[in-house]
Amino acid sequence: MLREYISRLPRELKVFYKYFMDSGHCLMCIPKQFVNDALSSDTPYNYVAPIPVKYVIEKGYKIINGYITVEVQYDKMLGVVIDEAYYEY
Repeated sequence: MLREYISRLPRELKVFYKYFMDSGHCLMCIPKQFVNDALSSDTPYNYVAPIPVKYVIEKGYKIINGYITVEVQYDKMLGVVIDEAYYEY
């Protein structure tokens, strides 16, 4: 089933795909509000967060300097804040 899920992803997104037990099918993305900080950093991957694939596809994304960027609500304590309806397991 996992391979089937990955095969349905747009080609450009497959490299960003990860499955997490607590988050399900996700893409590793930089929340839009952190893009400038991330890309000017020596360690942009420190700004990456798992975001449900369904959310990324529905809301839209950009690939900038090799990273997916997505507009998403972010809370310093909770991380990304996304409606449960977007999580797929």
